[in-house]
Amino acid sequence: MCHKIYVENEIVKSVECTELLSKQEEADTKMFLHAKHAADKSFDSIVIKSSDTDVEVLACYFQNCISSNIIILTGTSSKCRLLNMQSMCAKLGENVCRALPGFHAFTGCDSVSALSGKGKSKAFGVLTRSVEFSEGLSRLGETFEEIHCHLLPPTKDAMLKHMKRANFQAKIWKSALEHNTVPSPNNHGWIVKNNLISINWLDLPPALDALLILISCSCKAGCANKRCSCVRQALSCTDGCKCSNACSNKDYQIVDIANDDDEDDGDDGGDKSVDAGDETDDGSMD
Repeated sequence: MCHKIYVENEIVKSVECTELLSKQEEADTKMFLHAKHAADKSFDSIVIKSSDTDVEVLACYFQNCISSNIIILTGTSSKCRLLNMQSMCAKLGENVCRALPGFHAFTGCDSVSALSGKGKSKAFGVLTRSVEFSEGLSRLGETFEEIHCHLLPPTKDAMLKHMKRANFQAKIWKSALEHNTVPSPNNHGWIVKNNLISINWLDLPPALDALLILISCSCKAGCANKRCSCVRQALSCTDGCKCSNACSNKDYQIVDIANDDDEDDGDDGGDKSVDAGDETDDGSMD
């Protein structure tokens, strides 16, 4: 709950500011409601201090809804930059900006896993080149209702769960300027049990039981030589194998999405704040 402080007859008083009522839990989303409130008071520009990728993504998305120019102050105390969102949105185009929340959630963020071996850079290239792709991702987060993927075969169960999580997170982001109740994440790619949330990775087995039994190993030493039945058959180890975490025969790696970007602009505990002030010049500042 936010309060407005004012002076009346030399007495300091406060009153609840109903315009800033929000059920959002994260400062990343709450700050845009405050930015819109400041913009409605006729401030020319809004400066948001943050080094969080989520904030930059949402700034591009909400710039069209906020009359003031949003400027992101990012970086460190010794090296900082000013990101002019109006200029950036003009370069990206409306379709890309509308798709960014869904894109960011789908390719991996704080609450949704990344796709193994698939970083954001190549996916962003496809987003900027494909109208069909941008329009599809812009529909993620339009509703909390379950999404239905008619073109995904049953073996893509994990992808469907991933899309549900991305849709849920994107909807929370897109609702930052609204006073909506957020439903439980249960059945949206997560499982809520005893007030604890866990990821629902799969409802179906990763492969047919007969296949998992036929091609698998139980190595304890990393699957580095032909003692491993998979290596002997020139096959990669799979989720059906019972080998240790030290396995060196998998055809994928765990990708740290924070290191996949060109620069480390993830949620590193940096300060986040919203300031309203005069118009700021475009460009960056070292």
